[in-house]
Amino acid sequence: MSKCGKNGGYFGFHDLRRGYATANAEHMDLFELQKLMQHRSLETTRGYVNMAGKLKKAINKAHVPDFLTVREPFTSQPNQEADKK
Repeated sequence: MSKCGKNGGYFGFHDLRRGYATANAEHMDLFELQKLMQHRSLETTRGYVNMAGKLKKAINKAHVPDFLTVREPFTSQPNQEADKK
């Protein structure tokens, strides 16, 4: 298995916590997230919420090539409307 994460190392427990908080920041109340993360300071939790907002803006600006976009799933069933004619 190849190494990944900071400086070619492995991801640690705090990286998972950070990812959880950032991913759920827009789906939870600030106080609910603070309680789940067990932060003493609301400002610590607010930092994750601010980071989530910055990441969302960056993702919306990112260019995604057409071949990587989600397309309609392929269906092998024939068109039923064509069969009725």
